[in-house]
Amino acid sequence: LEFRDEADTVNALIPRLRKEGADVIVVLVHQGGFQASPNLGDINGCDGNLRNADGSDSEIGKIVSRLKNGVDLVISGHTHAAYNCSAGTIDVKSAGGVVTSTPRPTGLPNREGRLVPVTSASAFGRVLTEIDLTVNARSHKLMSIAPVNRLVDRTDTVINTMIAADPGVRNVVEGYSALVSPLANQVIGTIATALPNSANAAGEMPAGSLIADAQLQATQPAALGGAVMAFMNAGGVRNPGFAIAGASYPYNVTYGNAFTVQPFGNSLVTMTLTAQQIKDLLEQQFVGCNGQTQQRIMQVSNGLKYSWSAAAAPCSKVVSVVLTPTNVTPVPPVATGAPDVIVSGGVVQNPGKTYRVTVNNFMATGGDGFTVLLGGTGVQGGAQDIDALTAYLGSGYKAPKAAYDPGLPALGIPRITRLP
Repeated sequence: LEFRDEADTVNALIPRLRKEGADVIVVLVHQGGFQASPNLGDINGCDGNLRNADGSDSEIGKIVSRLKNGVDLVISGHTHAAYNCSAGTIDVKSAGGVVTSTPRPTGLPNREGRLVPVTSASAFGRVLTEIDLTVNARSHKLMSIAPVNRLVDRTDTVINTMIAADPGVRNVVEGYSALVSPLANQVIGTIATALPNSANAAGEMPAGSLIADAQLQATQPAALGGAVMAFMNAGGVRNPGFAIAGASYPYNVTYGNAFTVQPFGNSLVTMTLTAQQIKDLLEQQFVGCNGQTQQRIMQVSNGLKYSWSAAAAPCSKVVSVVLTPTNVTPVPPVATGAPDVIVSGGVVQNPGKTYRVTVNNFMATGGDGFTVLLGGTGVQGGAQDIDALTAYLGSGYKAPKAAYDPGLPALGIPRITRLP
């Protein structure tokens, strides 16, 4: 299995595709970018070369800038953002109510300076990109490309026609659903109450606490990482969490339920961080600190407690951080050491002291703007997140054992405190 450079791969394919008779070349690529404010709400807007979450030049812009002229259109993704960098106009209403139309950038520049249309359709089916291509039937030359992002409105008859289930596709999906049902329906554990992925005022999610504990358990043994704490990005805890519509509790969690909450197949990564890096990482949860563009409260494992001030300035919000080393494998979990004050009054107590910390591989590579993690040392890979969760519930919270109950005092919930 080889992972090759996107632009180099596309450029090498262009002559082969032309030789095989391709009139139009469309690149579908995972990477994407963001528009900057005030264009964020314009699903058909485009902001220069787009950008990353930290404000730097976007990954998709870098890829397009290296493409040869043969590429006619790029459909991008990853960021869950909506944009349409293609020919057209943008209607702008002034404070006086006057509407003026200004040209929209016709695309992102390739290596020859030609502007290539680039689109992205948000996420979760909220937006569909409709793309009209006009090709001359005699010359086989591309005459025009007209993409438009359309907001999905189920009351719109046109949209309903576009998204109607195709019988052939539905049959394929139903066939695979039947094949995986023995695994999907397998009970992996029991929960005493609903554990949604909705956060409280401090940013803590019931489902997130469970996942963080599972990841800590999977990496606590010395041979598997020797972790003392785990962080889970909130965006990776998918809806509905473990709050199943119409369920009664105690509820037997299936593998299918768990996979719905953690569908990415991320692997666990354990690294060494200093106390100062832990403080910096927690500060990077908040807008304006080290390139963070939106609030992203991480979910934390048992034994770790911290507080943050909503009114404090960026990079100065974390007030206290205390780690009480805890073995999360036994039920109930057991503290294995005295409380270790990492931050007190906003001040790191022993900046150079080191800790083994577990995150997923998305976060470990700076995902969600957590670039502090790029400075971790002694990096060690681990199990997949879904396997860690399955093992955690199965070993401690599956019949005939008692159900997982977030109200159990030994779980130390709540773990995050929001101060004024």
